[in-house]
Amino acid sequence: MSPWTMPLVSAAVLLLTGAVLVALWLWVNRQSWTDQEKRTLAQLEVVKVASGIALGGGGLFTLYLAARRQRTQEEAQADINADAEARRITELYTKAVQQLGDDKAPVRLGGLYALERLGQQQPDQRQTIVNVLCAYLRMPYTPPPERAARSAKGVHRPLLRNSGRRAGIRRPEGQSPAAGLVDAQQERDVRLTAQRILVAHLKRGGESWGELDINLDGAVLIDFRVSDGLFRAATFRGATFIGDMYFLGIFTGFVSFAGASFVDEANFGGTFRGVTRFSEVFFGGEVAFSGVSFAGYVTSFAGASFAADAIFGETEFVGRTHFRDSAFSGRAGFASAWVGESAIEPGSSWPAGWTVSGEATSRPGRDGHDGQWFRLVRTSSAAPPRPPTARS
Repeated sequence: MSPWTMPLVSAAVLLLTGAVLVALWLWVNRQSWTDQEKRTLAQLEVVKVASGIALGGGGLFTLYLAARRQRTQEEAQADINADAEARRITELYTKAVQQLGDDKAPVRLGGLYALERLGQQQPDQRQTIVNVLCAYLRMPYTPPPERAARSAKGVHRPLLRNSGRRAGIRRPEGQSPAAGLVDAQQERDVRLTAQRILVAHLKRGGESWGELDINLDGAVLIDFRVSDGLFRAATFRGATFIGDMYFLGIFTGFVSFAGASFVDEANFGGTFRGVTRFSEVFFGGEVAFSGVSFAGYVTSFAGASFAADAIFGETEFVGRTHFRDSAFSGRAGFASAWVGESAIEPGSSWPAGWTVSGEATSRPGRDGHDGQWFRLVRTSSAAPPRPPTARS
């Protein structure tokens, strides 16, 4: 408050009081009074009215000051509470991240669940938490062989019949191979938990955290399965997918699987609304894009390798599409795929032995892309330009 506020308000109240007093006093004096006592009483009433105005003005200003003081205190308390809440969130976040760096798997699991709980309580922290989960999954990891992982649950030792033979055994220095397998198996469980938390909140409805960006470039993902998902931007460049996986949902932004490797079967469904890249991807098992709508401006499978059957049943290619240098070892199922008008422009390229038919069909497309559609037809049974090769 300005230092001039109180003097100005006091002066205004006094001026108003004086003006009312003078006006009423003059009015009383102009009246014709036959009784002097009545005149005196009227003048006293004028003084009372002026005094009431002065007291009322002062009281109102006092109430205003009290209300202003109360509001200031409430705002200060709100700031204190906000700072305390921010410190609490920071402490929880810092502790959870520190737990992720612990050597013990149960502690890392606790860190993951703490981050999930924080994301449930603080919507503005969800993208940051997703970034942390993705960063953890991007850390280098070599999954144990399935058979070795099973044997790591118990260590088999030869029967030692006497103390002399037992005395000749020396504990090897460093971590034993069996212990290393146990650690790898525990780390696998931790990573599966991180994947489950990530996938659970990228779904539409329920406990969805909304449209978020994910960056899993170079990650090793095991049995990664998303149903009814909702993504904004998603990048899996150079990622390795182990086990059967599927993506069913909507990608609203840029998507890249460039250089990724799918060791086993892969299934995709839903809509890709942004630029989508499967360039230089290796599919080791059967892959299906049944019912997928590639609605973005560009869709690229350039240099992709398909080691098994590739099914594009009822797939829609809306924008410019590239299949140059793609290789198919198994069956290439494009007979029931649909090609939009924008996809037949000169910049598009199709798999070897396939081309766009010349006959257009009017049909309602998915995701609002209605209009003229074309089919892909086989032109020859030529061999693929190069055999698919797996990449480590």
